[in-house]
Amino acid sequence: MPVSGNRHFKHAIRESSQIMVNKNLAVSLFVVFLVSSFTAFAQTTLPQSQNVPQVTPQMTINPTGYSINSDLPGSSVLIREYVLPAGSPATTYVPSTGPSFPTDVTYDALGFIWFTDIFNNRIYRLTPATEINQTSTTALKWQLPLTLNMTRGPAHIIVDDAHTCVWFTDYASMQISRLDWITNLLTDWTIPRNLNIHPWDLIMDTEIGNIWFTAFNMSKFCELNPGSGTLFVYNLLVPGATGGFLPARLAEMKPSGDHFYMTDLGFDYLYKVKFVNPMATGALVYPLVADGSSLALAVDSKENVWVTQPTNDLVNEQVVGSTNKYVGNLTLIQTTLPDDRNYVNPQIIEIRIQITPVRPEEYNIPPRIKGDPLAIWTVPSSPSGPWGIDVDTNDSAWYTEFSGNQIGVIVPASNKTVEYMVPTANSHPLYVTVPRSTMPPFETHVWFTELTGGKIGELFSATYVDIRVAPSLPPQYPPPNPGSIRWTTEPGAEIWIDAPSNGYSSAHHDVPERGVVNHLYAQVTNLGFSTASNVEVTFYYHNMSVSFAQLIPLPPTAPLSSCWILIGSTTVSSLAPSLSIDVYVNWTIASSVPDHFCIGVQADAAGDINLYDNVAYRNFEIYSILAGVPTTLYLPVWATNSLNGTGYMSLSLSGVPAGWTAEVKPNGFELGKGKSKLLNLTIQVPSSTRAGMRAVIRLTGMINGTTTGAVWIEVDIIAATTTGPSIPIVDIALLGGGFVAGIVLMLAIGSRHKK
Repeated sequence: MPVSGNRHFKHAIRESSQIMVNKNLAVSLFVVFLVSSFTAFAQTTLPQSQNVPQVTPQMTINPTGYSINSDLPGSSVLIREYVLPAGSPATTYVPSTGPSFPTDVTYDALGFIWFTDIFNNRIYRLTPATEINQTSTTALKWQLPLTLNMTRGPAHIIVDDAHTCVWFTDYASMQISRLDWITNLLTDWTIPRNLNIHPWDLIMDTEIGNIWFTAFNMSKFCELNPGSGTLFVYNLLVPGATGGFLPARLAEMKPSGDHFYMTDLGFDYLYKVKFVNPMATGALVYPLVADGSSLALAVDSKENVWVTQPTNDLVNEQVVGSTNKYVGNLTLIQTTLPDDRNYVNPQIIEIRIQITPVRPEEYNIPPRIKGDPLAIWTVPSSPSGPWGIDVDTNDSAWYTEFSGNQIGVIVPASNKTVEYMVPTANSHPLYVTVPRSTMPPFETHVWFTELTGGKIGELFSATYVDIRVAPSLPPQYPPPNPGSIRWTTEPGAEIWIDAPSNGYSSAHHDVPERGVVNHLYAQVTNLGFSTASNVEVTFYYHNMSVSFAQLIPLPPTAPLSSCWILIGSTTVSSLAPSLSIDVYVNWTIASSVPDHFCIGVQADAAGDINLYDNVAYRNFEIYSILAGVPTTLYLPVWATNSLNGTGYMSLSLSGVPAGWTAEVKPNGFELGKGKSKLLNLTIQVPSSTRAGMRAVIRLTGMINGTTTGAVWIEVDIIAATTTGPSIPIVDIALLGGGFVAGIVLMLAIGSRHKK
């Protein structure tokens, strides 16, 4: 194959695009977005080709250890989302900043997941998580060089049969590219500009090794012989109803034995073409439902072809033995493409993982039968915009819903359709792949791209538990690292103290008493679908006179002993799904325990999928708030804007008892993204308040109408004759999507009574 150095062209290279038929909002917007974005992102910098590798390629350990229980979805289904980095900061790549746009996705024999980033000139190889509660993983990222004075647009991607290279179409710069991940050699075959062929989907002929691809913008499909650089361009002509020829708009293709299938986005046909000498037999043409914008396709073990139609929210199942077909004509042109080589070295990057249990919506919707024969499956949600599609080893068809933000599966054996909502809103799932049983991670792991969400999704069924002692962080606001847990406790006290003065009972929420045995409680819940065994619950207290430098880390790591002092632990032998249990340890509060202390609780169980709700905190401030004594509490609280932009924050108070007053200042102000502001919360307790009263006051923050978090303030009122020292408590707890970044130690100004 010829190897070229720098490529210089004396003539101007112009981008040309064809406006898509405006039949479907999702399809039209995406294609217009695709073409216009590449034009806007076009660059003029031409990188230098290199003839030797720069560094040794980075290799990753093969992933193993998936926990699979069934190959069809059940009630215990999880979605893992892999959060991709933003755009490259390098000025030679485009865009320089901004989100990732994961597009097509596939897998290799080692279990790695490959995908393209169409607007950031990137190819990724992701190492899947191997543990059910894994919070991060790694990926290799190849940042592709610019070529021919213009940006790239890596779209569809496949892995070759030797599993040493990936091939991908370059929609923007009109190239077919191959990346050897062993040597990091990138080879490009550039299509002559006068042909105006923007390649979209591609497949490999397994017998010869040639690459076939569609010309998304015209009635052509192509065959590339990589060794010789020969390009065969087949013009596809389909007879219309009036005798003339219809210009096909070829979208995507899938191989099957000695032939392959293609869809026609414009006129809704399915084409069957032989790999060898297609001119002799032409293209077999199967009509689909009209006006559907037939797009992605998949072939099952029975040789049924599944086709998505985003316009009319349909999925067609075409039995290609149908007699309802005719032959399309093919004409041929031939040219030779030079190749260009560059060495590109991957960067190892960290990928954050979010995991969310999802509840399926099941529907019994039998298909309508049309033609000879064509099964038409209606997607339950509308508008849904079904886009990518693949089949598993049970011949069930998995598809993405670009507009509906869901993953769907059609089970023909039971006429069942199941839909799963993608956790990230408006992420527009695009393409999907289902690895086969002979290749890990097995067929029950369904992988999909989230085009505008900047994430890769993984849906799978598994046995899992989810132990909770505190409200979980919302999936869109995970902590930046495992130790960065916010303060959290719900009202009603998931951590509370039962003192002996009025008898022991888990229902009591008492003032702690020194020098005697208190019962220190926490409530533990199993939110999973499987029984949790041997749940270890550990209690600590924090000396608040010591710098609060380290919060309790995620289980099973123990906290720093210089800050957190162990109180005790207990074990729950078995906790069934959806049940809660109150557990306690004995605690004699010694004189060394400061007046202001914090209780921390950790819960640890094998197989827990979500560790972000396994740690809880509660502040205890030992001040007397006695019945009959007017008291004013001054509580400084930090409010933080964790949304994606500047907004107007307003605050409201609820749960204030009659006769009490509560006020927060300032109230109503603009707060930038990620910025915090100190608030002053004042609570006045009148002298008329009776002993035994317990108030839970909620401070809620909203930015532009969206609730961003809340703080609960618990105030217990005691009588002066309470047994033991008068040490009532004021609890400050945090709950909500990152509204409060932390608490300045609260100040209680008023009469302080000690015996």
